[in-house]
Amino acid sequence: NRAADQPSPPPTTDDADMILVHVGQCGNQISQDFWSLLSPPPSPPSTVSTDPGREGEDGKLTAGSRQVGRGGSVKQYHPLFHSDGYARAILVDSEPKVVRKALPSNKKAQGKFRRLNVINEQSGRGNNWALGYFGPKRKEGNEGSLVAKSLESFRREAERCDSFEGSFLWSSLSGGTGSGLGSRMVAEIRSEYPKRCILTASVAPFSRGELPLQHYNSVFSAAVCHEHADGMIIFRNDDVVSMLLQNYSSKQKEEDGEQPQIGFKDINRYISRCLFDLISPTKSFRKRPKSVARFLSKFPRSVDSSSSGAARGKSLQENGHYQLRGFNMRDFTSNVCPFSDAKLVELWSSAGIKWRSNRTSTHALEWFSNTSNLLSRIPRYDKDEKGVACLSYQMHLRGLNQPSLVERDRIMKKTTDKLGCVQWNPFPGDIKQTKMPNLHSQPHRASISLAANRTLLPKYLSAVKQKAEIMFDAGAFKHWYLKHGAEEEDFLDAFESVDGIVSAYKELSIRTR
Repeated sequence: NRAADQPSPPPTTDDADMILVHVGQCGNQISQDFWSLLSPPPSPPSTVSTDPGREGEDGKLTAGSRQVGRGGSVKQYHPLFHSDGYARAILVDSEPKVVRKALPSNKKAQGKFRRLNVINEQSGRGNNWALGYFGPKRKEGNEGSLVAKSLESFRREAERCDSFEGSFLWSSLSGGTGSGLGSRMVAEIRSEYPKRCILTASVAPFSRGELPLQHYNSVFSAAVCHEHADGMIIFRNDDVVSMLLQNYSSKQKEEDGEQPQIGFKDINRYISRCLFDLISPTKSFRKRPKSVARFLSKFPRSVDSSSSGAARGKSLQENGHYQLRGFNMRDFTSNVCPFSDAKLVELWSSAGIKWRSNRTSTHALEWFSNTSNLLSRIPRYDKDEKGVACLSYQMHLRGLNQPSLVERDRIMKKTTDKLGCVQWNPFPGDIKQTKMPNLHSQPHRASISLAANRTLLPKYLSAVKQKAEIMFDAGAFKHWYLKHGAEEEDFLDAFESVDGIVSAYKELSIRTR
């Protein structure tokens, strides 16, 4: 088969691969909703490779630089799945009750994850950042520790990628495993892959309090992740609940006669949809670079010139091809968080908002009205009724039809004004317009996601740090961290790091529109 024997062209930046790392109970619960919306690409018929190949890990046949599917056929490129159908993901937790749902033996997981990429222990981390970061003393420095096994799985997963771009880690900001092990993974990945991009998505607890150690854990985790990651997306549970309550229609309120009950499942589902709308694949026509075209010209394919369909296929092959494109981490960080000392990002989505259209496709005017609807739900003032400034933002418009250039400019102007962007940045916003792929698991035909680097999160971290300092000065719970490897200097360094983040945002947001 000439199609199978033809060498793959050199990888480009559009094909850069991203590895998702889900840590702790919160990160893995969000991942379950996220991966349920995705399915690996189907295997095309009659594309069985003639290469002899070799037997690799997990019993998969690999041919050259490409992996062959479980049935022996080569699958099309998918940004979030390997060609053998397994997800580019690692699931880590110190307890088995959540991650075991992702094991191949579980029918709901649909065999999306490799067995060696589902890593867990039998004991938790006691909601203690130090225990999660340093690990139990009996396993410190042991190759069989949770950190060592997770990093080994990550290394194998990175080696499977043709063009490894970076990692995206999801965890809790206050849990023991999520905050401790999650921040340790971020630091270790940065040390092992210093030139690769790292993003984190963290869920902050309710301000009224969920755990007695949540303030310590949040400060430690934020300090480590902000130092090593290129961008930190933070979801505050209070803000998510507020958004869900606004999405609850007035008609339902009248029928029920009471406020809806929002649970953690609803919060996790909304967060997973926000992340899905940000990084899920898009379908686009990519024109081949001249260098790639010259490379492919060395391996001509036999085409029947009498067939008009074959001629069109040949013309398409020469000019370019349609493909699924993944999330560009470098572009995201350069537009939303280009500052080394200001990397906190809020992420919002139109998920759950009633789309103002009864048609199957969206049109320009509907894009503007639905963008305005999303912006009206985003908080513009902090708890002290002070305006929130925005340093930069990126908006993703996904749908079958896209707005015109005039409508796109209206959307950008509306968004810039509503977010209160700083005056010193002449181009604070970036809008990405992409088409949705025709996937059977696609939950909706259009979506809007907005990632904004604003001053609201630094104010939140400042309030958390103040509560943690009060506890530290009183000596509350300090011994719980000291006995697991932390030192008093670690507390002071974390407080200083958060102060530096807050000072940087104050300096960058002096003047607003």
